[in-house]
Amino acid sequence: MDDLRARVDELEQREAFHELTIETLNQCLIDQQRQIEDLHNQLITLSSKLAEKTEDSQISLLDERPPHY
Repeated sequence: MDDLRARVDELEQREAFHELTIETLNQCLIDQQRQIEDLHNQLITLSSKLAEKTEDSQISLLDERPPHY
């Protein structure tokens, strides 16, 4: 009977450890998802700014006189 009780105790300890591990991993996933969303938003912003700068550069090059004038 003591052997059975020891096995049950060990299984309960393992189950508690697994629950804690799952909670920790879940929190890591949530944090990583937030980071991915932040990086995605930054990428969109930077892409937009780069596109604006590229358009501005092309327009200004067309408006400038060549150096020999």
